[in-house]
Amino acid sequence: MSRRAKTRLVVGLLCSPLVGVFVAGAVAQPSHQSRTIPLHGTFKVAWSGSTTGTVKCPPGTPKTTAEGSITPCYLNVGHAKIAGLGAVTERYTQIVLGSDTKCLKLKFTAVLTVAGKGTITAPAATKSCLVMLAGSGSVGMDESTAQFRITGGTGSYAGASGHGTIHQVNHGGTGGPVTDTWAGTLTLKG
Repeated sequence: MSRRAKTRLVVGLLCSPLVGVFVAGAVAQPSHQSRTIPLHGTFKVAWSGSTTGTVKCPPGTPKTTAEGSITPCYLNVGHAKIAGLGAVTERYTQIVLGSDTKCLKLKFTAVLTVAGKGTITAPAATKSCLVMLAGSGSVGMDESTAQFRITGGTGSYAGASGHGTIHQVNHGGTGGPVTDTWAGTLTLKG
């Protein structure tokens, strides 16, 4: 065997175990890739509460407005089937900010519960004033668009992120039907 062939053989034999270690290390490492899926769906929502504060507002909510009115809070619970998730329940306590002004805004933290998989947490708030529907003359019939940002979750959704909008339409007066249409993205860890 030539000297050159012997050198190649020795180098090859010495490198073989190292290649195995590198390949094994690459296979053993968990994937840290994330995947983003659309988060689109319309929830049929039932709500309860009144301007007298029958629904307890979240901690940190001002008890009264700048004009001295009680800050109203409303419990919203909705249901939808969302592609890629399945049956989902939406739940949040909606805070009406500026209820004694002409520019009402909304703030809430929605929790989406995906049946058998976990929860997704999404704080949301409107940037623009609520739009009163024609002829309603009350807060009871309105529409708004809130911006949401997913801040995490539990179960299959631990570490989730994402963002988008929630377009809310209140189709009737007190206790009337509401629809929340979500349009955005959900990013899941590996």
